[in-house]
Amino acid sequence: MNWDMITKTPQGGFYLGKEGGVLNAIIGSLYLGLGASLFSFILTVPVVVYMNVYAPIGSRFTQFIRLSLDILYGIPSIVYGAFGFIIMIYLGMKFLS
Repeated sequence: MNWDMITKTPQGGFYLGKEGGVLNAIIGSLYLGLGASLFSFILTVPVVVYMNVYAPIGSRFTQFIRLSLDILYGIPSIVYGAFGFIIMIYLGMKFLS
């Protein structure tokens, strides 16, 4: 790895002696991370505010949300990835090279 590889867009195969780099992959990863963070904040902040400020203590909704989060925390991320991959295959999405 060198600075040239990091700052250039792919134009062939870097390891096969051609020019190119991984800039598109780095930018795509940043977009994906920022988009996922924004989506999660938009979804979770109102729920957390409701649970901690407005919901009665011990309400069924609050108990359900906490149980659901405990279950989701216990599942390894590779399982989520495999599930997403299965959904993509089922929907007919294909890898374009």
